[in-house]
Amino acid sequence: MTVLDDNGDTMPSDPQTPSSPRGEQRANRSGACTILLFGLAIAWVVATGLYAYAQWPHIPMDISANDPATRAAFDGVVRQHVITHVIVGLLPLVVCVGLIPLLCGRQRAS
Repeated sequence: MTVLDDNGDTMPSDPQTPSSPRGEQRANRSGACTILLFGLAIAWVVATGLYAYAQWPHIPMDISANDPATRAAFDGVVRQHVITHVIVGLLPLVVCVGLIPLLCGRQRAS
């Protein structure tokens, strides 16, 4: 079923379907915005991963690596390092998923 708009042009009856090139441009902009946000978030994850790898904790050569207390302390440091960098790396991705409807949603007609 077709419906006429204010100008007498035909438009689809489904409101979700873009009815004009302007609607298609908005849909394309929304898709581009989503891809851009996810691209930035993935770049952040990769950069954080590379930084975490470069800053990986190590035991100095002058300390015995076989001592149980040293081993326990080192394991705690490695655990804290991994937890911290996972949170820092994934937080933008989680925020991005939450903000996509606000930042990349369809524009309201004024």
